[in-house]
Amino acid sequence: MAVPGNYETGMQVVYDEKSKTVAIVFRCRRHELEGPFATASEGVKAGEDYC
Repeated sequence: MAVPGNYETGMQVVYDEKSKTVAIVFRCRRHELEGPFATASEGVKAGEDYC
C-alpha cells in the first residue's frame, strides 16, 4: 500500500466498515475515533484531521 504524500512514515488511517469507526497509528501511538462515520472517505478524512 502506498503512503500518501502528506502522511508521516508509519502513519496509518484505517476505516472499519462494520463498526463505522477509524483506527489511527500516528507517532507510535494508536488512537480510535468512534464515529460513526457513514463512509470510508468521511472516516479517513476525520482521521487525517485528527493527526
